[in-house]
Amino acid sequence: MKKINFIFITIIMLLTIGLTSCGNKDYKFYSLKDAYLYSILTDEDLEDIANYHNNNISLEISNKDKRKIINTRLKEMKSEEYPNGEKRHPHIKFNEISIAKYYGEYNGAHVVMLEDDCTIFLEVEDTDNIGGIEFNYSNSNRILVWSNETEYIKYLKQFDLEDKKEIWQGSINDSFENDSIVIVLKYSDYNPEFKLEYLNIDEALDYEYLMGGSSTTNFIIHWQIIRINLIPQEKERIIEIIREVEKLEFIKSAEPDMIYSTSDN
Repeated sequence: MKKINFIFITIIMLLTIGLTSCGNKDYKFYSLKDAYLYSILTDEDLEDIANYHNNNISLEISNKDKRKIINTRLKEMKSEEYPNGEKRHPHIKFNEISIAKYYGEYNGAHVVMLEDDCTIFLEVEDTDNIGGIEFNYSNSNRILVWSNETEYIKYLKQFDLEDKKEIWQGSINDSFENDSIVIVLKYSDYNPEFKLEYLNIDEALDYEYLMGGSSTTNFIIHWQIIRINLIPQEKERIIEIIREVEKLEFIKSAEPDMIYSTSDN
């Protein structure tokens, strides 16, 4: 009986370790700027992090989270290679990596500054401006964000998110369809595969490409143009939807599906 209990407990432990490992396999580090661009962090999050960082405040972190974060960094460092294929840190160990500062958890993402025995940081003061918020540094080390790489983040990474947006300047007096809008996606070299769920618009029914297509096309259209078909709406709601869509990171522009007419001279 004791032997059976021992085997059962061992199986449970192995399953737990396996599930924990699988749950963290898509976690990776992002720069603070990228975490903001990918909407991992909000403006309010940045303000809190800047307050902790600029005032030299480090928060408490659980041993469990600390192990997960350091393990991710350990795997990254062990996989880093020189141009000739030689491993950069083949002998790096867990206890040679540490969390120098911890700035909290934000919607599942942990914000840290890491140190290790292999990296030397340049002693130079500098300031990074992210989302209009300043982060002051005394050396070349930078804040990192440990977060899960979701399908949406993988989608966003295919765009030049710094491609400047174009905001629709029209009005409710313009003539446009009540059951569709047209969006232009930001610059990309990859023909990202669009999904309707990325818009997070309840009224959206389906979509059609007006220019470009998915990753299966044989050539690249850097700015994809897509018509979004909607449940018929009042003009006021069409404009509200456009304003909501314009805020999305991968959207270059959104506008009504205009109705054009010709008149005799």
